[in-house]
Amino acid sequence: MFPSVVLQAIVDHQLMFRDISCKLPGSCHDAEVLRESDLYRNHDTMMPRGVKTVDGMDIPYLILGDPAYPLLPWLMKNYPYDRNSTAEMDSFNVHLNKGRVLVENAFGRLKARWRILLKQSEVHYEFVPRIVAACCILHNICEMSKDTCNDAWLIGVEEAGLEPVDTPDYVPENSPDAVDVRDHLMLYLSRNFELLSSIRGRIAAL
Repeated sequence: MFPSVVLQAIVDHQLMFRDISCKLPGSCHDAEVLRESDLYRNHDTMMPRGVKTVDGMDIPYLILGDPAYPLLPWLMKNYPYDRNSTAEMDSFNVHLNKGRVLVENAFGRLKARWRILLKQSEVHYEFVPRIVAACCILHNICEMSKDTCNDAWLIGVEEAGLEPVDTPDYVPENSPDAVDVRDHLMLYLSRNFELLSSIRGRIAAL
């Protein structure tokens, strides 16, 4: 039996890893991984300063996260899909998820380039975080150098069956301020852009 570790990462628009945390076992919930990371402890100094005024509200820089994370003033996630979902909420989720596709692409390219991440490691588990960190650094070097990531490599990742697994939604730590920001952005998008819909949103509305 081989242990697993969770890689939490911030990815930018150029598919480069800007911050990683790789130290907790795979059985940990993503929200717990976040709480134990340097990002969570030092987000006030790690996040860029400044705001953008959107329809009368100052919006700070935000990280886009998946539903497994808490909703925080610096970490935005989508609305849960339930009977309270509206078309406007679903449209907001579609916009947010379009941004998060970059994260999935970066992880796919990381695993496609460094096949050691696709198999059980034969080194002692204490060294695994270093190996993962080295792969992330080399990935960034490849992206900066415009190195090609062969499509056949990406197909190999899919065939290996190691695509990200959805973690249950996390609600308890949702920040009231962050809820206000999300609601404001949701209304702004619904008033100024065409409403988008998803399959999950349509099912939740039934």
